[in-house]
Amino acid sequence: MQKDFKIKAKEFDLEATMYSGQTSQPPWHPNGGGYNELLTVNNKPSLITIKQADDKLHITIEAHEKIPLYKVKERINHIFDLKFNIEEFYDFLYSHPPLDSVIDYSRGLRLFLAKDVFECIISSIASANCSIKRWTNAINHIKRSWGRGYQFSKGIFYSFPTPTILAGLDDNSLRSAGVGYRASYIIRTSRMISRIPIKDLKRMDYDRAFNILLKLPGVGPKVADCILLYGFRKLEAFPVDVWIQRIMKHLFSVDDKKLRDFVKDEFNDYAGYVQLYLYNYARKSGILEGVQ
Repeated sequence: MQKDFKIKAKEFDLEATMYSGQTSQPPWHPNGGGYNELLTVNNKPSLITIKQADDKLHITIEAHEKIPLYKVKERINHIFDLKFNIEEFYDFLYSHPPLDSVIDYSRGLRLFLAKDVFECIISSIASANCSIKRWTNAINHIKRSWGRGYQFSKGIFYSFPTPTILAGLDDNSLRSAGVGYRASYIIRTSRMISRIPIKDLKRMDYDRAFNILLKLPGVGPKVADCILLYGFRKLEAFPVDVWIQRIMKHLFSVDDKKLRDFVKDEFNDYAGYVQLYLYNYARKSGILEGVQ
């Protein structure tokens, strides 16, 4: 089966979104001006090719079995958060100086949401104190080494391994993927995952879900917020690392100990998007060079 269709994507930058360092997954595979990725739709493996032309996404599905097009559209709309009213968000930024200064650096940037929640959990753990390039390479290595391969016209594409497979690895084997000391966290979290109500986190309120994730090895506050934001689209999540601390102190003169309360009061359900735009602004503008 091979099908083509288009999706409206106003105020969306596909490349910027995929390469913004969000820990839901590595960027999709570039190919001839577009990107390829394996998606599971209705429990069937499908190769998705996506290209952007102005305000439309051109999508091709290749699958060995018939798959409903509306299901693929739903997945694409979700993964790239295309239903989010980004213009209302821009209005919010414009009304909250100095946030108005970040828009031009990140226009079209949206959440890059997990296609596989377990992959997002492991990616977020692997990203702790690690460069974007290193953790994305590590996750791709894990997929090639222990995921299941599917043959398509454009090559072999790999699913992310199950918790059972990662739980059965030894520390040295997983370290060979490039995750470093995080290998033991990943193995132990994979063993625990069946005892944590992961599927129920979407329906929980933010605070309860946050505290449950903190029980997983290798998951501190920042990683928990990454999982909640990119894995479960809890928009009140605000991942904080040392750079975000410095940016917030520089822009708002907010003390680190009061940061979470400040974010809750000032940003509310836009918190996750504000963090995404601030981080991208910091990377592109060079402001981090002057922030101590």
